[in-house]
Amino acid sequence: DWHIVVEGNDGNATTTDWTVSMDIGGADVFTSASMEAGPSTSLFHRLIYKPPVPATDAAHEFRLWGSQARMHHTTVTLVVTYEFTLAGTTRILNSIVLPIEIASPLGANTTANASRFSRSIYCVEPGALTLKQSAVRINWVMAGAASPRIRVGGQAYRTYTSAGNMFAGMASVQQRIDSGSAQGAGFTLARGLNSIVVDAYGSSTSNEMSNVNGYIVLNYESDVPSGAGEAGGIGAASHTVMSVMSQYDAALLDIRRLNTISIPIPEANYWMVASGFCMNIWYAAGSQAVTFDVECLAGEGKGAGYYDIYADAAFMDSERSCSIVYMRGRDTFKRCPQDADPDRLDIETARDYRVYCATGSSVGLLSVLTYHSQTWTVAGDLTGGDGALTTDLCLVR
Repeated sequence: DWHIVVEGNDGNATTTDWTVSMDIGGADVFTSASMEAGPSTSLFHRLIYKPPVPATDAAHEFRLWGSQARMHHTTVTLVVTYEFTLAGTTRILNSIVLPIEIASPLGANTTANASRFSRSIYCVEPGALTLKQSAVRINWVMAGAASPRIRVGGQAYRTYTSAGNMFAGMASVQQRIDSGSAQGAGFTLARGLNSIVVDAYGSSTSNEMSNVNGYIVLNYESDVPSGAGEAGGIGAASHTVMSVMSQYDAALLDIRRLNTISIPIPEANYWMVASGFCMNIWYAAGSQAVTFDVECLAGEGKGAGYYDIYADAAFMDSERSCSIVYMRGRDTFKRCPQDADPDRLDIETARDYRVYCATGSSVGLLSVLTYHSQTWTVAGDLTGGDGALTTDLCLVR
């Protein structure tokens, strides 16, 4: 199966209702219901277009248009679910999601004030790694039109122009980082350690871009991991698993506790490439502060209390609106079951999580875990210790 996800803020500056339409090469036209524009407020939209699956051995033209000039710097993502014959498969596609956060509010006006996010990623699958269509996705909230400038690695900054008057809910942009990007490749993918650097700044100090977050979607081909059991085969390669932690609630609370949440990982041995969370928030306020933290149990780290995972603020119009917030947790949780860092928490252990919003809101929460279960045999001598060795050894890189 497949579908196309279309997201963006409509950049509305009029009271004229509007529709959005899309098709594949002139066929299977979809037109949305009429969208209300009476308040003259710019709103975030997320549409799913699901036409019949076209032929996979030909190129197709995706077209998108509105009855009004709306939805600046729209993000479009193709999601494909497919099956294949395992026997004889030697090359596979690895598709992973890595949550990111950028210091908020975003620096403004000049490159010298740009905010930076840097992320090291180990890609350990065998064979030649070939980067496919990949991108960095940035979400933010703004009270007035703020236009981001974004680059990844050696790319030149690209300008995205926002339109509209009052904004409720988030805006988003998606910039490719592979060689097919309009800005050229953002980085070179190789087996082993890779580094992705994202620089961004806004167009104005009066209309600040707040609550800046998002993710990197990385698609690359590799050979099939070797090994027996869970340490080998396609399932051992890096992959992302999203799990529902909390569905939307209608209580419109400012604080909520998620009791005794466990996030299971079925493999006995794994390496956490990225651990994070996705929060979907509905609220109606001109400003909003959001925090998310995790319980520390007795015998862990400081032995009690909570660890902060995310804290930020947002400024927008006070209409009912939606924001999607991605949060990192890799500095908080163990990178592998044998991780010897005493301050890290075991993500599989049942514990409480807390969400706080400065105003009443509806919240849904997902865990976003990216990991692999490939293992290797190492040989050599360990010297200089106290003579005591454990039977399990996790090489933390």
